[in-house]
Amino acid sequence: MTRNHTKNHRNDLRIPLLLFPFLFLAGSIFAQDTLPEKIYLPKNVSHDLSLLQFELYDGYLSPLYYNGYGLQYRQDVRRVWSEKRPNLSMQNCYTLNVAVTLNPARTAAMTYLSFEYKWGMYYHFRRDKKFSILLGGTVTPEIGGRMLPGNTNNVGNLDLGASVNLAAQGRWKIPTKKRVLQFNFSIAAPIMGLVFAPEMGASYYEIFYLEGKQNVSHFTSFHNKYAFYRYYSLDIPFKNSIFRIGVQRNLLKYYVGENFYKRKYGGIMLGWQKNIVTFAGRKSNPPKNTVIY
Repeated sequence: MTRNHTKNHRNDLRIPLLLFPFLFLAGSIFAQDTLPEKIYLPKNVSHDLSLLQFELYDGYLSPLYYNGYGLQYRQDVRRVWSEKRPNLSMQNCYTLNVAVTLNPARTAAMTYLSFEYKWGMYYHFRRDKKFSILLGGTVTPEIGGRMLPGNTNNVGNLDLGASVNLAAQGRWKIPTKKRVLQFNFSIAAPIMGLVFAPEMGASYYEIFYLEGKQNVSHFTSFHNKYAFYRYYSLDIPFKNSIFRIGVQRNLLKYYVGENFYKRKYGGIMLGWQKNIVTFAGRKSNPPKNTVIY
């Protein structure tokens, strides 16, 4: 009786021990199903280089229109705002413009240089998988200047300002036999802002050294400023990135006191874009739970 009792006791202990690995495996699978997966939010980075035709008018420097050519480099970084708000995206855009223009008689040259930063938010309205509209707004500070060495009174004028803009974008996917193309358009217009503009005849020496800083900062809105920015592009995907070709047309003009300013430019642009994902491990492809902009 003692041996049989001991043997039965050992058999009773083996059953839980044999079941333990299966219980552990089942618990692991259940834990994986219940724990939320991590969501990855990649950055959509594009680089564009544009060849532009410029038209400049600076009433502070000259009463003549200046025409010429310039280059523009633009870096545009976008991403989805958060994993809980995939229909909301954020934009950071950096733009550098360089141009050389001439007066109608080709006797004087006005050079132009500016840097612009744009921060924006957009809400995505998706009609279907092929077409979507983005509505939002941007805040755009800008710093630059125009130089006219032949001007005996003032050889240059600062181009400082900031504006709040209404913006809209559209994206239309076009399936083809080998790849899916995407047509993009972007429009924006300012609704209010500030601009630096000295009075006619006032020199920068008087403004900064003789305490003549009054009337150099001006509020702008629909009553004295008009601007409209337009971008159209076609994205052609390749293996690791997307090639972009497009055109842009932009117009800015405003009246401040007795001075009138105008900047009009447009041309063709070439660029490329890529989604940059940061995640742990040595994987070569982004995880499946990645929210692409």
